[in-house]
Amino acid sequence: MSQILFFDEVVENAPIILEQTTCLMCPERTTGGYLCVLEEESGVPVLVLKVGMVPDEKKKKYFEFAQEKANRLWLTHSHFLSSQSRDESQNRFGGAIRTKDYIFSFSGLTEVADEAFSLALAVFLKQLEIDEAIALGSISQNLPIRELLQLIKK
Repeated sequence: MSQILFFDEVVENAPIILEQTTCLMCPERTTGGYLCVLEEESGVPVLVLKVGMVPDEKKKKYFEFAQEKANRLWLTHSHFLSSQSRDESQNRFGGAIRTKDYIFSFSGLTEVADEAFSLALAVFLKQLEIDEAIALGSISQNLPIRELLQLIKK
């Protein structure tokens, strides 16, 4: 898939996957957040996208957190999830995942939901197989990931 088609797929499908994620994992909180995608090889951001509705007072925070999670994961080559280097005292949270070609990072929901959204989007874009996403989710004990992946498979 060319990078242009990849971006089109992300822009078109991220809102749908966000809606499924929020309905399943945080129905009381159905706003949105920021998605950051880095090239895995270079660490260069190829896309930063607002997905859904983000309250004005949260835009800067979610924008910065999405990028921080992605950059931290890229710098920590032995990790597959930003939650593996989570440190709440340093404002370092989960929500980013590594695939063969890209790092996907989301900020705007709960940490578990941010990570589940990133995993589900990567599966939808064929950057991860379902069993790989489940295995990654088990590292951080992200239990709802199986149910979310069943929703996006339909």
